Amino acid sequence: MVPNGVASDSKGRVYIADSKVRAIFIVDTETGGYEMIKNGTDAKFTWLSGLMVDETDRIFVSDSGMKRVDVFDPKRKLESVIMERLLDPGGMAIDEENRFLYVTDAEQDLVQVYDADPPYKYIRSLGKEGTKHTSTVPGEFSKPTAVAVDKDGNVYVSDTWNDRIEVFDAEGNFVRTFGKAGDGPGYFARPKGISVDSDGHLWICDEVQDRVQVYTPEGRLLIYMGGHGLLPGQFQGLINISVDKNNRVLTTEQMPGRLQIFRYITDAEAKAELERRNAETKKKNEERLKAKVGGTEAAPTAASTDKK
Repeated sequence: MVPNGVASDSKGRVYIADSKVRAIFIVDTETGGYEMIKNGTDAKFTWLSGLMVDETDRIFVSDSGMKRVDVFDPKRKLESVIMERLLDPGGMAIDEENRFLYVTDAEQDLVQVYDADPPYKYIRSLGKEGTKHTSTVPGEFSKPTAVAVDKDGNVYVSDTWNDRIEVFDAEGNFVRTFGKAGDGPGYFARPKGISVDSDGHLWICDEVQDRVQVYTPEGRLLIYMGGHGLLPGQFQGLINISVDKNNRVLTTEQMPGRLQIFRYITDAEAKAELERRNAETKKKNEERLKAKVGGTEAAPTAASTDKK
């Protein structure tokens, strides 16, 4: 298996685009059971890369070998194909509010933008074509591989060969960039998959460092996790990530061919837990003080006071 794109649907089932098997796996994480959208039976696949599921459970899967994006209806029947202006489609994201579909194209150094509904009309491109992966200009790309959209329509792109994240607004205007090449926390060495959680934090896969780093939208590092290895919580060939509506963090690795699932504790949950602990500590302190004032603390024993 060579799992790549990953997402989940409204029922919590996890979808994985597998490049080697040439199939989409649909996994029930509670039972371990799975189904497949098969090559040659349900569709024609060559090299699957990105995958996403929209709010209606429509499935989008990018096939760089076929130079297209296949769209399946909620019953997993192929309903449409997007090919216009695509050479090497990869990561995808949908702006549910503005109804934009974003598709990265690493070969053209572009992010293509389409209507998110049939007939998926082409709207515009982000970046500049013809730079042959050499541009370092802000707002341009060198091998963009993944894209994510936040609730305000801001677009975040993994500019992989430039080891940075680029940010655009919903109208396609360049806003800012953050990150630079390096091997420590807060630096990138080939950033790939990117996802936005329910609090607006950015979860970014670093393929070379096998590390997930979490940032604010402005680019301030919050936490990081992982590292090279095959133990749970470590990664080998980390390639993609998705934070779903159940606050599960889904990661795919290509070396061991596996999916790992983590639990994201939201800001609200963390705040509630802190308040609970503070209240518990306050109560214990008050009880100790009350016991002391009331003279109920244990008095020294006769044996201890008679010691010579």
